[in-house]
Amino acid sequence: MKTKLNFSGKRWMVVDDNTDILYLTSAILERLIGVPVECFHSPQAALAAFQKAPERYEFVITDFDMPGMDGEELCRRLHEIDPALKVLLSTGSGIVSDDIVEEWGFCGCLHKPFPLSQLKTILVRAGILPKNFFEAEAKVFSPAPAALMVA
Repeated sequence: MKTKLNFSGKRWMVVDDNTDILYLTSAILERLIGVPVECFHSPQAALAAFQKAPERYEFVITDFDMPGMDGEELCRRLHEIDPALKVLLSTGSGIVSDDIVEEWGFCGCLHKPFPLSQLKTILVRAGILPKNFFEAEAKVFSPAPAALMVA
């Protein structure tokens, strides 16, 4: 009995040069939230897809440290196309703070490795998911599987 959102055909984009993290994050989002996800192992490929069809995407999660273009530049370039797009940074870098992430235009930051509970909190805080989205899950899966860590 999983709660699903009505995404009206829009997808989420996940960008990470580490394919293990990319596909794990995608699988978690698809299973936990029921959202269709497109994976990109390079920021250049993600930007090209977004430029071609920005209306196709509702939300982006991107890594910070990637070859050729970092997450900050990707966020900036996506916002040049759609200033209202919400982009979440996911990083293992200890030098990135929540304050600087907001200055760069991100709606939040996940610090890797992150527990599933942090992902849920960030998605609700950023306005991506409604506040009560996980309440039905908590009733069905008690205790909730909050200990899963994504590296």
